[in-house]
Amino acid sequence: MTVSTATARRPAHAAQKSGMLSPREQGILWDMEEHFWTSGAENARATTATNAVMVFPYPPGILQGDQI
Repeated sequence: MTVSTATARRPAHAAQKSGMLSPREQGILWDMEEHFWTSGAENARATTATNAVMVFPYPPGILQGDQI
């Protein structure tokens, strides 16, 4: 694949340019996060990668696979 030098220098995403997400992007991510935690166990299983790792404060700690 050939990429022009102008395209190669331009950030692919606004977050890369500013180092932060836009308010719209933050809203989308928070909506996704809320949906994950409030839509039940089946949704969580369906939307969590098989190799996911979640880190929580003690006592749960680090969870993987079916522990999540």
